[in-house]
Amino acid sequence: MTASAALGRRGPSARGGSPGTLLTLLALAATFALSVASVTLRPEGAPVAAWWPAAGVSALVVTLSPVRRWPLLAAALVGLSFAANLVGDRPPGLALMFGVTNTAESLAVAILLGAHRRRPVLAGFEDLGRLFLSAAGGAAVAGVLAGLAVELFDTGSFLVVARAVMATHGASVLIVVPLGLLLATRPAERGAGLARTVERLVQGSAATVVFAAVFAPAHPYPLAYLPLPLLAWAAARFPAHIACGQMLAAGVAVTVLSDLGRGPFGDLDGPATSLAALQQSYLVILVLVTLPLAIASSQRAAALRVVVGERERYRRGIRESLIGMVLLRHTGGELVVVELNGAAADLLGAPEAELVERPWTRGLAASHRTLLRSAVGSLEAGRSPTWESELWLETSPPRCVRVGLSVVPDAAEGRLVVAQLVDLTAARSSQAELTHERDFSRAVLDSVGSLVVVLDAGGGVLKVNAATESSTGARATSLVGAPATASLVCPDSAAAFEAALAACLAGETGAVHELLWRGRSARREVLTTLALLRHDTGAPLVVMTGLDVTDQRHTAHQLQTVLDATSGAIIVGTDAAGLITFFNRGAQESLGWSAEEVVGRMTKLALHDPEEVAGHARRLGVAPTFEVFTALAQQPDPPELDWTLIRKDGGRLTVSLTVNLLRDASGAVTGLVGVAQDVTERRRSEQALEIALEHERQAVSRLSELDRIKTDFVASISHELRTPMTSVLGFTQVLDSEAAGPLSEEQHALLGRVDRNGRRLLRLIENLLDLSRIESGAISMARERLDVHRVVLAAMEACSELVRARSIELVHDLDTPPAEVVGDFDQLERAVMNLVGNAVKFTPDGGHVTLTVTTVGSEAVIEVSDDGIGIDQADLPRVWDRFYRSASASDAAIEGTGLGLSIVRSIVEAHGGRVDLDSAPRAGTTVRLVLPLACSPSEHGATPQAGRPSATSRPTLSTK
Repeated sequence: MTASAALGRRGPSARGGSPGTLLTLLALAATFALSVASVTLRPEGAPVAAWWPAAGVSALVVTLSPVRRWPLLAAALVGLSFAANLVGDRPPGLALMFGVTNTAESLAVAILLGAHRRRPVLAGFEDLGRLFLSAAGGAAVAGVLAGLAVELFDTGSFLVVARAVMATHGASVLIVVPLGLLLATRPAERGAGLARTVERLVQGSAATVVFAAVFAPAHPYPLAYLPLPLLAWAAARFPAHIACGQMLAAGVAVTVLSDLGRGPFGDLDGPATSLAALQQSYLVILVLVTLPLAIASSQRAAALRVVVGERERYRRGIRESLIGMVLLRHTGGELVVVELNGAAADLLGAPEAELVERPWTRGLAASHRTLLRSAVGSLEAGRSPTWESELWLETSPPRCVRVGLSVVPDAAEGRLVVAQLVDLTAARSSQAELTHERDFSRAVLDSVGSLVVVLDAGGGVLKVNAATESSTGARATSLVGAPATASLVCPDSAAAFEAALAACLAGETGAVHELLWRGRSARREVLTTLALLRHDTGAPLVVMTGLDVTDQRHTAHQLQTVLDATSGAIIVGTDAAGLITFFNRGAQESLGWSAEEVVGRMTKLALHDPEEVAGHARRLGVAPTFEVFTALAQQPDPPELDWTLIRKDGGRLTVSLTVNLLRDASGAVTGLVGVAQDVTERRRSEQALEIALEHERQAVSRLSELDRIKTDFVASISHELRTPMTSVLGFTQVLDSEAAGPLSEEQHALLGRVDRNGRRLLRLIENLLDLSRIESGAISMARERLDVHRVVLAAMEACSELVRARSIELVHDLDTPPAEVVGDFDQLERAVMNLVGNAVKFTPDGGHVTLTVTTVGSEAVIEVSDDGIGIDQADLPRVWDRFYRSASASDAAIEGTGLGLSIVRSIVEAHGGRVDLDSAPRAGTTVRLVLPLACSPSEHGATPQAGRPSATSRPTLSTK
């Protein structure tokens, strides 16, 4: 439904509700009279009347009556129609059937119009469609029932009667019911005015003349539709009920004149029912042409009245509004002022006459004008219904306004833009001042380290500062609005808080209360004060200020605990005058005084030996008073001195004392702390230790002398033994060569044994001499750069005969970059020969001895490994001892002196290296000689060193 249709629709009681009893009776009487007239005037030989206006009247009565009356009306309509048909000389049975038919048609029309739910109206095309549907439905019901009736009583044909009844009854409903609905719901009409009255008279006269000219005379000309433009004139220009009234008059005239043989339908040949149907079809066409036009015209007129009324009300609202209202026309990209009120003119700072019909530029910057034009374009395009923003007008003085724009239709202008200007200058100025005050207050509160909470009279939290949030660990949003006893104060302090709040509200302020507050992870001890304020509204406010002393007290408690727990140290604190203020448990246990006896009662000087204090005073150049300790503490690096303290029982303690000054925030001395340790026993122990150290130094000196004598003896005796052994071996060789005479085989065997054992003894003597010379530094070792590959090759060459005598494979891996060290070639060769000799001795026949040279970082590694009998783990720590032979070597009866590894280690350590040994029983032994490189291997070129075989010419010493 359109907006104009909705505006034209009236409620059920627009004309006083449903028809009263008198009107209903009059309508029923008219129904009876029209029924009698229709039956009496029906064409001769026709089973039904040519027109049945009673159908429209009866349907209108039922439609406009309440549903509760429908049963009574149905009975009355059946009786009246039955009586009218009896008056028309119809059989009683047929008369009764026609009565039922007419009543059923009226009920069908009312139901299809929705009269059982609400009062039907005819205000729009939706209602008009419902009317056409109800008329067609009612006519169909009437046609079917009438056709059945005449078939039943054998007075006519079903199809002929049904067609005729549908035409006559449908035309009656379409002509009568709209007029009734319009008259029942039409609004009160103002005076039409002279021009409109004259127009109505002219149109009515013209319609009467034309209808008379077309239907009064008898003529065969097809002029039946000549009056149609005049009815359309009425429908387009006059209220709908006037057009419907003219259609009703036209229907009566056409029907009556045609029955009298007049007009285009009066002289046609054919059955009477067909001619009647033709006449009623003509009337239906008139209705279909006129009624929709009348409804549309009524809607348009109603909408126009609404628009005009709204426009007048809107403009009156603009003029009378207390806020600034400007009516604008968007023309050529400019917003032209059509109308404005005094409030808007005051805001813009100009008289109304200077603003009306001119572009709105007053008070607007160029950017503001562009912004408003863009907003209006968006509104007109339908992208948003309204637009709103705050602007500062460039007036004198400047004003802040909230501008709201909306587009409204206008009957004369088309569409206009309404601008609402609300003065926000005072509000924004006050808001800025309040914001400044609030920010200042918040900055002050947040910068204060104390906890600040604003409470109402009931103890509810109104505001908290940042320090409170930090201490409690709760956000302000969770604290504000909650009672302080539930969000801030712990239950243990709730009663004390309530009492303090009551005292504050009673005017007692200034008291400090120790309360427990809820903390981030634990309860907080807070010194709390409450102050009373009065709000502008008169409501009392309480400012609760708290100083969180939890950490300070916890620290003090911890310090007290620590100081009391340090029973081994004597800690004494004093004020600036020397009066004792702190005396820990260690001091009490060591000196025999209790803290109650000395704190605040004695000075530090009372605990010291006066002569000792006087001696330190003379050394420092101060008086023998408390100034001695302050002078010591003020030195750049306060010394730790021994002092003598006097016990309560007169005993003396030697302590090591350190003093430190205590200062306040300004740097002024407020006292000192002395920390002393009882060193009486320590000093005695130190004296005893000095005596013991002196005795030890003497013993070491004697042992060193004995070791020197032993070394000299070993060197001397070894030297003395080597000469005769050389002679013995020489003469043994002479005898074995039979230079002194022939010898038997047994004598040769005995000389061989003497030679072997002599040589073993000679090697022992040589080893002892070498070891002695190395340890005493008597051997002068060469210091030259040499490649360890040369050393290993030379050692392998020297051991080749030893290897050939055994079925052992000597394997080497020397295909590595040069590894130069600084040392003695012969000594290093001897060390490698000793290791190879040991490996060959302790490896069974068929075994392997492997030599490798590698570099690891800045070290050269010579590794000699075998797969021989190995060494037990228990023997490994002693293999480096002189003359020590492992159990495995003894069990295997392997010859040796037990000096080889000692000599190897001495040689390597003399070169700044070390020896590592890994071994396990029946798993072989690996010995590594680790020597520092002369320089990084990367500094060497690829050219082989002189004296070292190249990779292509190196011999392979592998002998079995």
